[in-house]
Amino acid sequence: MKPKFRLEDYTGDYVMHCPEKWMAEKFCKLLHNSGRTWVGNHSYVNKPEDPLSGNSWEEERDGTCYNFNEGMYGSKRFYLSEPGYKIRYKILEFDNFDWSDEKENTMTKSDLKVGYVVKFRNEMLGMVMPDESYGLITVNNNGTWTNLFTMDEDMTFAGLPNLEIVEVYGLNCLHPTKSLQISTEGRDLLWKRKEAKKMTVSEISEIVSKSLGYDVEVEVVKEH
Repeated sequence: MKPKFRLEDYTGDYVMHCPEKWMAEKFCKLLHNSGRTWVGNHSYVNKPEDPLSGNSWEEERDGTCYNFNEGMYGSKRFYLSEPGYKIRYKILEFDNFDWSDEKENTMTKSDLKVGYVVKFRNEMLGMVMPDESYGLITVNNNGTWTNLFTMDEDMTFAGLPNLEIVEVYGLNCLHPTKSLQISTEGRDLLWKRKEAKKMTVSEISEIVSKSLGYDVEVEVVKEH
């Protein structure tokens, strides 16, 4: 079981690697809610009146590491290669922690609200909108729409895996003028579908060996 991340447990020389944008947004929101700011007192959450606020993920993208105890950031490559930093700093991986909360575990179709933006399995974004005939639909950037009436409460469609909802984003409170844009910009990630982790046979063997304290070799056997 993955541990929960608590700032008080990592008060030394640590950096958090956030290879995906949603990870950066979630981690920076945690820092913001904990009263942390960038060096210079700029907010980790984007504020239109402060051009230096925000999560700065676009600078290093999948290499982004947050030096959260010093209010700075850099690339993972920098912290691994720069003389002195490789020894001094310990890199934490976002995916090694459990970031779920009660809302993430229990969100259903009934929790969707008009104005929310959802991401489907096929990577398409859609905005939740009202409809007289079907109750709720999602309108997509390509001009098409998806009827949510027949969607199950777990936000999946029977027989249509590409149309299951995998992420839900809230209202755009940071940029009200962009609230009708079908985009995740300025929106909090409210829910993300938990995916089963795919592992190779060698990875399974390594985990089992560490757990038992002796070498174990996993063999795939076909049942006849």
